[in-house]
Amino acid sequence: MRPNEEIRVATWNTNRRSPSILDALDDLGERLDIVTLQEVTHEQARSFHDRLAKIGLTYAVYTGAPNALEKRYGNVIASRWPVEAVSIAERFQQKIPWPQLIGHATIDLGQRQIHVITAHIPNGSGNGWAKIDTFRALAEIVREVGGHPCILTGDFNEPQYVLQDERIVTFGQDRDSNGRYSCWCQWSFKGRTDTGEEWDSARRVIIDCGTPSGTHAVNAR
Repeated sequence: MRPNEEIRVATWNTNRRSPSILDALDDLGERLDIVTLQEVTHEQARSFHDRLAKIGLTYAVYTGAPNALEKRYGNVIASRWPVEAVSIAERFQQKIPWPQLIGHATIDLGQRQIHVITAHIPNGSGNGWAKIDTFRALAEIVREVGGHPCILTGDFNEPQYVLQDERIVTFGQDRDSNGRYSCWCQWSFKGRTDTGEEWDSARRVIIDCGTPSGTHAVNAR
């Protein structure tokens, strides 16, 4: 690949559905270079890989943990070029409950190497502060990449709203009686209490200003 050539990326939360949903990518065909998928079950990972290979994305890694008691799914990073997984489990197993929800790989483009990171951030309503712990771990992984080219994708379960003036409202904020958005005071979930400011800042460190130069972030819808 030439140094200034574009890389075409698609990202999608499959929501544990059948690999047949990838039929929607058929029209894109050979125009895609990298595809990242979230919430792919362990039982379906092989079938997803086979479907991606049919459109030329023959290299892939999968993050799911087959022996997991919870979150029995993972992410896929697939590419036209060789992919090598970067393990995060040992480094982050004490910081986040489900390391399999974050995938990190390097892709060898021949003349250069890029990092691809993809994440499924668990929702807050059912998982509480584990969502914020996962955001913080994701930010740490992105920072470790340093000045290397990096593509960050995923389903972040944020923001809450994007206003008409393009301001972002996170789930760490509520609307007051004057129509203004500000961080709520405190929230408790399964014995853990923290503030809306903590929630808000953990989300913004990824999207707004926390990613290093050369990192491109894409949020799956």
